[in-house]
Amino acid sequence: MRLLVALDNGFGNVKIFFKWNGVEYKRDFESRVVETNIKTDDTYSINDTLYNFTDAPLVTELGHCTKDNPIHRVLRDKALYEVYKITGCKEFDVITNCSLDSYKQDRGESVKKMYNEKKDISVEDYFGNKVSLKVNDIECYAENLAGIIICKDINLKSDTVIAIDIGTKNFQILSLNEAKLEKTYSSTLGMNMVYMEAYDLVKTINN
Repeated sequence: MRLLVALDNGFGNVKIFFKWNGVEYKRDFESRVVETNIKTDDTYSINDTLYNFTDAPLVTELGHCTKDNPIHRVLRDKALYEVYKITGCKEFDVITNCSLDSYKQDRGESVKKMYNEKKDISVEDYFGNKVSLKVNDIECYAENLAGIIICKDINLKSDTVIAIDIGTKNFQILSLNEAKLEKTYSSTLGMNMVYMEAYDLVKTINN
């Protein structure tokens, strides 16, 4: 059985949505991951490489700006493993997203290519339990557009829609009129910048 999973593989958090036996599930975890050689209950071996997903930096701190980085594939693998633990499913179709500026460059092809490089996933937990997972089809949409598509209260054929996405890494606006793309805006400033400026302000006040 193949399960359809919606995956927002963010720089601050990984968000997962899927339906199982008529029930909607939403899960999320912080986008923290680092390779390690110390096995603990916070680590998983994925395709024979050990990763820590708790005592690790946020992905936003790693320096890259687009989601075609292999570290996002590792987070995808962990996300699908979390789905497996709930459902027992081992094969998946994945709908994911990328930033608007990245999508305008290549329609998400670089993200899809990176994901497709490793579609067979071997996961082993701290206790030695192993499972083999498989990704079948992968689709990638712009972050704003993906949110609009799944919104039940919007009629894309007749409505004028403005979607705003304030992410950890960037800020994006998308305008649609009767399903036609009118305007887009994207920047490299996101909530991470807001957090850092707030931290600097508080630090200054305390001093």
